[in-house]
Amino acid sequence: MRSTWLALCVALAVMHAGCGGASRATLPAPHRPLVRTRDDASRAPPPLATLPLLEVPEVHRTTLATGLDVQVVPRTELPLVAIVVASRAFHIHDPGSPRGAASLTARVMERELGRMALAARGRELAAPDVTAGGDGLLIAMQVPSTEVVPALTMLSAVLRAEDCFAADVELARVAHRELVARAQTVGRLASLGALVSLYGPEDPRSAPSYGSALHVERLQRAHCIAQRRRGLLPASTTIAIAGDITPEEAFAHVQGTLGAWARTGAAVPPAPPPTFPQSERNLLLVPVRSEEGSLMIVERGPGPDEPGFPAFAVLTRMLGGMFAARMNIEVRERRGWAYGVSAELGVAADHSTVRVECTVRGDRLLDTLQVFEHELWRLREPARIEADELATAVSMERATLRTQLEARTSVAYALARAFLHGRTLADHARLDAALASLRSDDVARAAASFRLGAAPVVMIGPRELAPALARARPGRFGLILPP
Repeated sequence: MRSTWLALCVALAVMHAGCGGASRATLPAPHRPLVRTRDDASRAPPPLATLPLLEVPEVHRTTLATGLDVQVVPRTELPLVAIVVASRAFHIHDPGSPRGAASLTARVMERELGRMALAARGRELAAPDVTAGGDGLLIAMQVPSTEVVPALTMLSAVLRAEDCFAADVELARVAHRELVARAQTVGRLASLGALVSLYGPEDPRSAPSYGSALHVERLQRAHCIAQRRRGLLPASTTIAIAGDITPEEAFAHVQGTLGAWARTGAAVPPAPPPTFPQSERNLLLVPVRSEEGSLMIVERGPGPDEPGFPAFAVLTRMLGGMFAARMNIEVRERRGWAYGVSAELGVAADHSTVRVECTVRGDRLLDTLQVFEHELWRLREPARIEADELATAVSMERATLRTQLEARTSVAYALARAFLHGRTLADHARLDAALASLRSDDVARAAASFRLGAAPVVMIGPRELAPALARARPGRFGLILPP
C-alpha cells in the first residue's frame, strides 16, 4: 500500500513539473522540407501511368430532309438518355440582333421549357438548361429512357414556336436586371476591363452577353420573336443524344417529333475573328479600400485547329491549371502570399484565351506579377522545363479529354460543342495524340508567344498602389473606377 502511494506521488510530481513549463514536450523538427527540391530525390513523385491513345465512341449520324443534324451514341450503363440541342445560328454576337436579344430570348425559352416540365405531371422531366454563348445556343436535359419522346416533344414545341408570351419576356427582363446589378461588383468590373483590353472596345466579345442596363430596358417582345425565328433553323442545328437508346429508335423519335420543323432563313454569320489590337492601357487598377487584392492576367492563344493549341493548353496547366504547378508552389509554399494561382483556358471556334488569377494582399500585387513573369521566362527555355511537371500537365490534359467522353451528358455536350466549332469527336483523338507526343520545345514556343509586358493585367487593390504601377508600365497604366 505504501509503495503504491509513493508511486502515485512521484507521477503527480512529474505531471506538475511538465505543467509548469520547465520541460514542455516539443514537436520534433521535420526531417525533410515541405517542398521538394532537386537534391531531395526521396520525395520524387511516383511515375505517371502511361495512357493509351484515346479511342472515341462510335457516332451514328443522319440528317433529316429539313437539314436537322442528329447524332447518337448508345450508352447502356443506366436507363437514362442525355439530349443536347445546339444551334450555330443563335449566338450572342449576331450582328443582325440588338445587344442582349439572344441572351434574353434564351431565358424566355428556358422559362417555356420549365413550365412544360412542371405541367407534365406523373412524368420524370427535369427543366432543361438553356445557355446562349459566342458560338451558339445549347439546350441540355437528361431523362429516363422511357421519357425520350415527351422530352423531344417539349423541345419541338419550343424550337418550332413563332411567338412568345409577353409575361415570359418581362420575367426574363427582371432576371437580366439582376445580372446588370451584379456586374457592378469590383470583381466583375475587373473581368470586363480585362476583356476590353484584350479584344478591344469595338469587339462584341468585350461586352456582357446581356448588354447594359439601357439594352435590357430597350429590348421588346418583338426582338425575342425575331431572334428565335432568325436563330432557330434546322439546317444550323444538331440534336446530340447519348444513352440507353438505339440509333434506329433515336432517329425515328426525332423524325416523329421534329421532322415537321422546316423553318428556313438566311444563314446567320458567326462573329468575325478577333483582331486583338494592342491596347493603350494594359495595366489596370480597380481601387478598393481594403488591404486584400487580386491579380488577373489574360492572353490570346491559338484556336483548336491550329498546331500550337496542344502546347498552349499544357502551358495553361503549368501556369496554374494544376495544384502542382510551380507558380502554386512558389506563392503558396515558399512565399506564403496566397493559397495558390488558378489558370483557365477558354476555347472558341477560332481562338483561345488563358486567364490566370491570384488573390493576394494589395502590397504584394507587383511582387506576384514579377513572379509570374519570371515563371514565363523560365518556361521559354526548354532545358528549364522539368520532365515531371511536363508529364503531369500532359497527363492532366489527356485525362480531361477522357472525362469528356465518359458519361452520357458529357458525351452529348462534346458532340454539341464539336458541332458548334465545326469539328467532330475524331478531333478529340487527334488532340490526344498530339498531347502524347508533346515535348518541352513545344511548350517553350507557346510560352514565347505570351506577350510579356503587353498582355492585359488587371489588379484589384489599394489606390496607393497607382504610382508604382504607373512607373512599372509608363504610359500603359489606367484606373477602372467603380460607379
